[in-house]
Amino acid sequence: MSPDRILALQRNLGKNFDGKVLSYKKALEEKPVETLAFLMEIEDKQVPVADNMEVEVSIDLTEESLRSYKHFTAKAFSAVSKMLQTEKEKRNCGIISSDILKQVISDHKKFNFPFFK
Repeated sequence: MSPDRILALQRNLGKNFDGKVLSYKKALEEKPVETLAFLMEIEDKQVPVADNMEVEVSIDLTEESLRSYKHFTAKAFSAVSKMLQTEKEKRNCGIISSDILKQVISDHKKFNFPFFK
């Protein structure tokens, strides 16, 4: 083999060298931590706890009311709205209640990080 062919072969082999790392990074970025922090803050501020029993309430998801929250970002707001709306449609409910919020938080916490080998 000529030296040029050897270099071309090495360049071709190195094209996807970091493919696994890039896929790992993409999987981590799909479920950011800021979304979970925002969901937890919504739960803390909007779901009252009375005598060890949680009361069923409707969650206010208007952007104006959530804008003052510490963990509010446009990206987190969009992701949270989409997740809660999907869960609401799955349950066929009219409102987004505290049960729906708790289920979305539980599902978000169960996210398994991909293993890199």
